[in-house]
Amino acid sequence: FQVGTWQTLSPTNAYATSDKATVKNTTVAAQDGTYNGFTYHRQSDGNVEITGYSGGSSVNIPSSINGYAVTSIATGAFFGKGITSITIPNTVRSIGGCAFAGNCGDGSLSVSIPSSVTYIGGGAFAGINVTNVSNGYTLDAGCIYYGSRLVSASGLNGVGYNGTPRRYDVKAGTTAIDEYAFRGCSQLTFITLPDSLRSIGIGAFYGCSNMGEFTIPAGVSYIEAYTFRECSRLGTVHYMYVTQEVIDSKEAIYNTSAFESYTAVLAANGTRIK
Repeated sequence: FQVGTWQTLSPTNAYATSDKATVKNTTVAAQDGTYNGFTYHRQSDGNVEITGYSGGSSVNIPSSINGYAVTSIATGAFFGKGITSITIPNTVRSIGGCAFAGNCGDGSLSVSIPSSVTYIGGGAFAGINVTNVSNGYTLDAGCIYYGSRLVSASGLNGVGYNGTPRRYDVKAGTTAIDEYAFRGCSQLTFITLPDSLRSIGIGAFYGCSNMGEFTIPAGVSYIEAYTFRECSRLGTVHYMYVTQEVIDSKEAIYNTSAFESYTAVLAANGTRIK
């Protein structure tokens, strides 16, 4: 089918939908394509998802492609593309995990998220300074929260990241840090986690290459894969959940790929468990 055309179907087609204006059954053929450096997937409902990018460093996401609205950005669509500016149109409703991660680790790149966006995936803007959010999302020193979840760490040059070494205190009452939330935040040197924290997602601190000694609260009972990978200055992690009783029981307490070889993990009583 040609890009931008409609296909008329019989009422028996599983994908047929009623067009109230013309009283006929229509749909759009799902299709992958390219447009001005963007790769995209056009779904059968006609909405377009941006799936990748191979253009220049200044990104101006189109509101439509060949007449079809751009409503979503796929997971990792712009990951590590050397982007220096981002403009997101108000047609976009969903932004997948790590969609813009890997482009900036110090918050020097800023982005405004339009009010049309109702879903933001974990680490979508890791390292990028987000200037506004809505629809239940809030900002704290550039970090995106949704209720008690820290969704994505952003704006490490923003207010609340104090001095040098650069530090961030996760908000009191936070219960979860989403996967890859701090991915590549290379300017972060120290972080404190609240006692309310219960879970840390896969790869949450992946690539935080300047982060030093770290304490995990007692409420976090398991550390996921890749949580502290490529944290090359992380010498010691204090894991407050782990007692000698837990060690003796040989209970699984962390994924073996959570840490690099240079990181020592100490139990609450000081016993080295890795």
